[in-house]
Amino acid sequence: MKAIVVEKYGSEEELKLREKDTPRLKPHEVLVKLHAIGVNYIDIYHRTGLYPQMLPFTPGVEGAGIVEEVGEACKLFRKGDRVAYYAGGNLGAYAEYHAVPEELLVALPDAVSMEQAAAVMLQGMTAHYLVHSTYSLKPGETALIHAAAVVYDCCWCNLPRCVKPA
Repeated sequence: MKAIVVEKYGSEEELKLREKDTPRLKPHEVLVKLHAIGVNYIDIYHRTGLYPQMLPFTPGVEGAGIVEEVGEACKLFRKGDRVAYYAGGNLGAYAEYHAVPEELLVALPDAVSMEQAAAVMLQGMTAHYLVHSTYSLKPGETALIHAAAVVYDCCWCNLPRCVKPA
């Protein structure tokens, strides 16, 4: 499979297109054939070595695609299912295929495009965390969202409206 690989830390010039073996699945993993990936600031931190990784590595923690294969212990997904994920420390989304732990996947409804799903997983989790965990926004309260960026704008500006009385 084709994948972007970082062989040494540095600028974007260190992102190299390489041929790699398709990942072999562990029992609780799902092989996702990626159609879209999220590109995030944390990818830059990995590439530059600010958040060190074992070299060489394939960056990327967020994607959407079609289930290609499931590990022997997987029960929630089947080949052909549409899925999206934020994989946390399980890097490897800058590739044609990514082995992702089943518990990190979400089923992707037909109404949501692969591109939308891949772009919103991390940002959506961040917005949800801040509106519900950092401060539990209550009905009637106002949230000031300063300098909302494009993807954050859709998450931040709509999520506070979804707050319901306890």
